[in-house]
Amino acid sequence: MTKFGEKFNHAGTLLVGWIGFIGILVATLGVITRFVLKISIAWSDELLRTTFIWGYFIGAALCYHEGGIMRLEIVESTLARRGKKVAKKTLKLICEVINLIFFGVSTYYVYVICMQHAARGTTSSTSKVPAWVLPLSYGVGCGLIAIFALINLFRLIRKEPDIPQEATTEQSSD
Repeated sequence: MTKFGEKFNHAGTLLVGWIGFIGILVATLGVITRFVLKISIAWSDELLRTTFIWGYFIGAALCYHEGGIMRLEIVESTLARRGKKVAKKTLKLICEVINLIFFGVSTYYVYVICMQHAARGTTSSTSKVPAWVLPLSYGVGCGLIAIFALINLFRLIRKEPDIPQEATTEQSSD
């Protein structure tokens, strides 16, 4: 991973950590006010939901960036064990293209939805938070994954597959 990638991961991890910490504080405040003080704070539930969703989608994008999200690891390791480096690289390319297309299109549609909410001025029913805040979290997560997929595609395309020596001598003798 590059220095920029390491710094990005560190900053993202800190951000998700702070989001989680804020969520814990808001949940604790909600419990204390509801069960001890017998007061209900309407905005605490909505803020807790918002922080949880933002943390979830940013965290998912960071997991994708670090390679921690479920993928075809069994197939990849089988191909690597059998020396099928070109097939493994092709599989990775296909997966990254699918991720780029799916998450890129999702980002676009979230953008459209957020713009519609912003144009109409719609807000949540309890705290009057703009209605685009929650869907934007999904858009940010999808946008980050699409960017990471694009970076991975460039890396895969620039790097030549590691072809075993036996394969190159067989091809040259044909």
